[in-house]
Amino acid sequence: MINHRTAIIVDGKSYSLKKVSDEIRRKDGSIIILLTTKEIQEIANKTFYGDEQFCHIDFLTLTITEE
Repeated sequence: MINHRTAIIVDGKSYSLKKVSDEIRRKDGSIIILLTTKEIQEIANKTFYGDEQFCHIDFLTLTITEE
């Protein structure tokens, strides 16, 4: 995951993501989207660990905690 402007080649085509929420729709139905750092951190907090799993890293505050 990156959160800065970039040029990317997907499915043999070149794209340029310039502003937040720019997106590329892939042939397989998936989407590549430019997000802010905070949005990426929120997604990481929600998806990195399982429901019952202790979260050792808080991606929003970038702190590491011990169980």
